[in-house]
Amino acid sequence: MNFIKENLTLILGVAIPIIMIVLVVLSIFLPTVFTKPKYDFIYATGGDSRYSCKEKYLVSNGTLIKKEGEEDKKLKLYLFDTKKNKSSEIYFQETRMLNIDPNIKSADGFEVVQGSQGNGVFLFFFSTTDQKTYYIKGNHLSKKLNLELNGSSPKNFCFLGWIKSKKI
Repeated sequence: MNFIKENLTLILGVAIPIIMIVLVVLSIFLPTVFTKPKYDFIYATGGDSRYSCKEKYLVSNGTLIKKEGEEDKKLKLYLFDTKKNKSSEIYFQETRMLNIDPNIKSADGFEVVQGSQGNGVFLFFFSTTDQKTYYIKGNHLSKKLNLELNGSSPKNFCFLGWIKSKKI
């Protein structure tokens, strides 16, 4: 007991920074524990450009529609499972059973964003280019996505919509 009384200042001087570090770590990681995206999404890749899928597909009244025109055999559709962080190829006919929301943001506030590119120096550190990576971002969470890119450039990724529900 005498040890604590004699060294109270030293104990507080060491304990306060440790408590502050723990609080900062908790404030960063706790939101990611409780906040998870609820909606999966559909995307296309493998075309000649990011816009080739927009020329081929559109979402109308919750249904993915294939526009008339020349068939692009390189362009593939994928369903991304946000819980598993995994893509699986999906055929156009299978999308007919899904109710798709084409909005950029999901109903629960998430969006798919491409990594950022930084130029120059920021606080004495060089920023890096992250154009090859996509993230799901929203509600204080940013998580790297494991996308299947069909052997094409990440620039050819094309988000089509969020899956709201399955049609009966």
